[in-house]
Amino acid sequence: MIATRLPALLIMAAFLTFAPDSFAAPPHYAGGFREGWEFNANLVYFHFEDKAGLDDDLRWGFRFGYLYNPNHEIEFLWNGVTAEDSVFPGEHVDVNNFQVAYVYNFTPHRIVPYLTAGIGFVDFDDSSPALGSETDMTLGLGGGVRFFLGRVAYFR
Repeated sequence: MIATRLPALLIMAAFLTFAPDSFAAPPHYAGGFREGWEFNANLVYFHFEDKAGLDDDLRWGFRFGYLYNPNHEIEFLWNGVTAEDSVFPGEHVDVNNFQVAYVYNFTPHRIVPYLTAGIGFVDFDDSSPALGSETDMTLGLGGGVRFFLGRVAYFR
């Protein structure tokens, strides 16, 4: 009786040993991106020094990023505000910030701490023809944490 079952046991053992990868259980997915695109809106608070004579304001900005592997991402950012002049009523300054940033993600999923560094420019355009506009270079350095809520949703 054992001799009749032995070939069947050998075939099953060989099947388990030489089974193709497609028969294996898929790995547990823990959230996060492996490669992908990111497009989101963010809330931006502009705080101006008192000597600037501009009112603080809250506006929207946009971020577009490309995650080209689990740890490295490049982002393009824009945010802007129209700040009212607190010295001369009726005048305002349009402030636009453009930036290109590199992001390093320390882990690829679940809770993702990250560091970012970027370079860009800020354009100030005054409504008064006497003051005109000014463009300055900016450097950015920051960090934070992303909390993933499944395969693609997260918040910072």
